Amino acid sequence: NIMDKVQADNLPQFLTVADVMDNLKISKATAYKLFKRADFPAIIVGKKSIRVEVNAYIKWIDEHGSGLI
Repeated sequence: NIMDKVQADNLPQFLTVADVMDNLKISKATAYKLFKRADFPAIIVGKKSIRVEVNAYIKWIDEHGSGLI
């Protein structure tokens, strides 16, 4: 179950690509693909940083399940 991998208590409020990589055990390339999806709730911070708010991330994972990437 994909939700077993997501543990909000151990995550910061805003997740980086590296956080998602570690949390889902996916490659950097796969994480960037995920962040670039139109339906993924990523936000741009400044000129170069991209993040996802933890609650939006968990909701997205819950809605998309194992077909996430």
